[in-house]
Amino acid sequence: MLTLRAPAKINLFLLVTGRNESGFHLLDSVFCFTDDLYDEIRLVPTSATEDSVKFIGASQAIDSDNSVSRVLSFFKDYARCHFDVTVAKNLPVAAGIGGGSADAAALLRYFGELYNISTALLNQMALSIGFDTLACLHRRACYVTGMGEKVVALPESRLVCPILLVCPNFPVSSAEVYKNFRERGTIFSAESYLTKVHRTFEDMLSLPNDLTDAAIEIAPVISDVLKNIKSCKGNKVAKLCGSGPTCMGMFDTVENLRAAHSELVCHHKWWVRIAHISL
Repeated sequence: MLTLRAPAKINLFLLVTGRNESGFHLLDSVFCFTDDLYDEIRLVPTSATEDSVKFIGASQAIDSDNSVSRVLSFFKDYARCHFDVTVAKNLPVAAGIGGGSADAAALLRYFGELYNISTALLNQMALSIGFDTLACLHRRACYVTGMGEKVVALPESRLVCPILLVCPNFPVSSAEVYKNFRERGTIFSAESYLTKVHRTFEDMLSLPNDLTDAAIEIAPVISDVLKNIKSCKGNKVAKLCGSGPTCMGMFDTVENLRAAHSELVCHHKWWVRIAHISL
């Protein structure tokens, strides 16, 4: 049995800078990944005549046409056997932290190495699943622009930062959030020009998530989550992750971070975790 790890994707900021001719929104964002919070994917070769996929602990029902099944279908012509795949869903579903994209990326990395698949073809496979999947394929801090197809790995700074993640039990569709963003007529942001202008970690955190208001209109509980994080002692940052509803909090000390975790766990039926991201 082989076990793969699929870490959560965290947006330090997310700017919507325009739309292309096809109607897709253009992004400007930095993606980081958690070192110690991830889905676990177990693969067991089988003599069965087809692959099987099972999800354990998922916060919401997952369709049969999911990212894991789609990756397995890509490699049917390469594989000499089928696989029983079990995904332990430690990350909430439809939560803005890339759970499905991360699962797909972990499998793409594994099968890409196993069958010596070119980087170009792996990238095509990732993009066919979703724009976040390509960044998740890198599994390191990266600067993402365009529709998500332009990914530049950031220089490693060896910075490890503890964060608080809070997700209410309310799935949010990314497509619906972007649709609402468009219908609200929100003004597009200027690009961050991260590859041309040096920005510190604090600078990046100071940039907004442009999807916040559109997401709150769909799931008002996000506003409650942000308010609760901000009210905790020592909070420095409280912002939406991706299209939500998960929110991220950063604190002045590890002690205050742990106290905030204890406070939110005790008073709400929300998914609350401490994790670490690397830059």
